Amino acid sequence: RQELREHDFQITGGFRGVTAGWNWDVATNWGKDFSTINVKNTGNADLYRDTGFTPNYIMAGKFQAGQWTSTLDLTREFETGMAGPSTLALGAEYREDYYSLKQGNPAGYYKGGSQSYFGFSPTDESSNTRESYAVYADLAMTPIEGWTVDGAVRYGHFSDFGETTVFKLTSRYDFSDMFAVRGTASTGFRAPTLAEGYYSGINVSPSAITGILAPNSAGAKLLGIEGLEAEKSTNFSVGFVAKPIERMVITLDAYQIEIEDRIVRSGTLYGDASNKSLIRSPSVLAALAANGVTPDPSIYSNSSWSIGVSLFSNGLDTRTKGVDFVLTYSTDFDAYGRVDWTLNANYNETKVTKIGAPPSGLSPGVVLFSPDSIVQLEESQPKYKMVLGAVWTLGDWSVSLKETLYGESRSLTQDTFGTPTWRETKIEPAAITDLEIGYRVTDEVKLAIGANNLFNYYPDEINGIYRNN
Repeated sequence: RQELREHDFQITGGFRGVTAGWNWDVATNWGKDFSTINVKNTGNADLYRDTGFTPNYIMAGKFQAGQWTSTLDLTREFETGMAGPSTLALGAEYREDYYSLKQGNPAGYYKGGSQSYFGFSPTDESSNTRESYAVYADLAMTPIEGWTVDGAVRYGHFSDFGETTVFKLTSRYDFSDMFAVRGTASTGFRAPTLAEGYYSGINVSPSAITGILAPNSAGAKLLGIEGLEAEKSTNFSVGFVAKPIERMVITLDAYQIEIEDRIVRSGTLYGDASNKSLIRSPSVLAALAANGVTPDPSIYSNSSWSIGVSLFSNGLDTRTKGVDFVLTYSTDFDAYGRVDWTLNANYNETKVTKIGAPPSGLSPGVVLFSPDSIVQLEESQPKYKMVLGAVWTLGDWSVSLKETLYGESRSLTQDTFGTPTWRETKIEPAAITDLEIGYRVTDEVKLAIGANNLFNYYPDEINGIYRNN
């Protein structure tokens, strides 16, 4: 079994004040995480055959991730002759990111590697840094009574991705104290994390080799993947805020998010398998070899075996549309306390709008994004979710009851037994109950006892045919 040992550190500090009418805030934040993965109750069969010895507790590899961010924010209100004062905000940010992966004990990756978890080899090692800086400006105005307009622009530069400029415009108009409309349009940019670009890990079992190749690795280059690009997005939302009666607030917002060059994990790319009906690409074996992984010959003696990898790439564009609804209401029962009611509902749907061509290094017929990858994006999460909650308060006592309804979701798994077939697993709609009872001992101390998933509800089993095979 795997064992994770982790140490995490973070420190934040800063100053703020007012100078010549400007509110200023300068801050810095540093954090670092150290993780070591060990494998217990394992062994390396090849090492035992060759030397007569194998450890059964193997350090598989080490990870470090760190970030140092420093910011300066300035804000000031000033009169422009409009219905209300305008607010100007200016800011700057400097950030350093760090990510490294260190090899494990050689017993973990010697030849076929340790059982159940192939250790990280010298070819998986990497030490990566990124520097970025950004500046922004934001102006909020009130042209006429009840109407606010807020526009912002942000420029950023990344040491490994170049520069980008994004915009945001948001507006709200209050027709009265009871009703207002609002809307936002913006563009976005997300550079891939260093882990997405450089993580590499292969898992070895007696009958299969699977895992992830780093997009920036030598093996990925053999397949035709030349690292990752940044994601870009266009976002729109429109909605209203209503207060139809006292103590009730209703909000409804519709939104659309389009992401270009979305970073997604591919399906399994097979290099070889016992089932010759699978589409195989010998270049996958070459990619594994370039990353220091050589299949143990014993794998081929199994009646059923496979060798395949996956990786992250920018091969998809997606569009997400959805609606958010929130209702809050408070009921006062005088001597019997107060109940705060909430109803949250969300519906959203993600569709893949474009699939890029597979990398040039793969054999004809091999696709980068198999049906399970598409379903993972489009249908692995419920399309709707509703949360009905009530918090009853009486003196120092409180009782919180929450019912969450999740919609249907599904996944696909490729069954390589016989003719390769995609097996569907459906998760039916489910209601989950959470309950908490609390007592406030003092203003600073509260005791609470409760349960999440009170009735111990679990999802359906995976596809029965796949499980049996």
